[in-house]
Amino acid sequence: MSECPIDERLQKFANYFEEIYISEDCIYPPKLWALAYSELIYCKISSV
Repeated sequence: MSECPIDERLQKFANYFEEIYISEDCIYPPKLWALAYSELIYCKISSV
């Protein structure tokens, strides 16, 4: 990552997060986790 804290533990976490959730070939792309979150909000609002 281009902008990351100097702490090695935080760099490892930031790299992990980018590889798993953000990069183009990630395991859990935003299409999966962002959609689920938006549906959850819609369900809560609809049930009120």
